[in-house]
Amino acid sequence: MVAANVPLSDTQTKGIIAVSTVRSAQIIDVNNIIVEPFPQTVPTSIDETAFENSLLYIASLKKRQAILLSLAGKMQTLIAVEENNTILDVNLIMNNARLLAGGDKNIKEGVEKITVKYFTKKAAKVATGYEIKEAGVMTISKVVTEKKLTNKRATVLTFLQVGASIGLTITVNPFTAVGVPKGWTNIVVTNLSQTDPGGFELFVK
Repeated sequence: MVAANVPLSDTQTKGIIAVSTVRSAQIIDVNNIIVEPFPQTVPTSIDETAFENSLLYIASLKKRQAILLSLAGKMQTLIAVEENNTILDVNLIMNNARLLAGGDKNIKEGVEKITVKYFTKKAAKVATGYEIKEAGVMTISKVVTEKKLTNKRATVLTFLQVGASIGLTITVNPFTAVGVPKGWTNIVVTNLSQTDPGGFELFVK
């Protein structure tokens, strides 16, 4: 595991981010489909033995990663169980602290800090209303996903994530609501009516 502890600069780290899951698969495919059956494709500037060793090292690291992820999942379960048990004691402690707070200023201050941080509800965020003209098209950013887009008028609306395939377009019939899919933070809303303006509500950040 020590060999995997390689310090990287910020520039180096940014440089390796582009090696996505797709690129990872590409490395394996190029080796299996090109290098192994056609070793002559390997340029003389590349040490073939070093290349193969790199592949073996990657495979070894992925095996270790799988083991660590499995252990991490088990650890998270143990933490959740123990925290669940401990929170029962914490609730009893807080109940007792509230009773004692009336006669001790310092305890009272401590109780107030905990109360403000963990027991004060934030005001519920309300949806933002929009008007859209006849046959209008609107692009809306910073959309809160997995919330509802509510059609408030008698026109039919559609919406789609910016840059997504048109086949994923979602239709919102008059006076109905449809959830915005996860990840659709930038959407295009279209009013299909050529004669009537539309209106809708949507949660935005």
